[in-house]
Amino acid sequence: MWIEVHRPLDPVARDHSNLEVRLIADTASSKPPAEQNMLLRIRSADSTARSKPQGMLLTAGRPATLQLPPGSHVILLRGITYEAVSRQVVIAPDEKVTVEVQPRHARYCLGDVVVTQD
Repeated sequence: MWIEVHRPLDPVARDHSNLEVRLIADTASSKPPAEQNMLLRIRSADSTARSKPQGMLLTAGRPATLQLPPGSHVILLRGITYEAVSRQVVIAPDEKVTVEVQPRHARYCLGDVVVTQD
């Protein structure tokens, strides 16, 4: 699930971040939300831009807030046992974008594995 909300940037606010990414806890997981982590990477979608991709660990219940230049950016989320998510987000100069992502378990994940000795 991916929810994206664009709001006008508050010029009086002390927080000048214009992108907030929230990981919504997976209710089907046996892990508590504080242990549900994904790697968040963001890079410019403009192939001529020379910015380094930003990366950080994103945890359910603790959003990541960033200040990025206006324009198109690619958000990539990867986590063990979850499907990778990649979307392009366009941030206008005068807006703040909030993205909420609820990961889906990857189909390639194994259930319980039992190892026996012959």
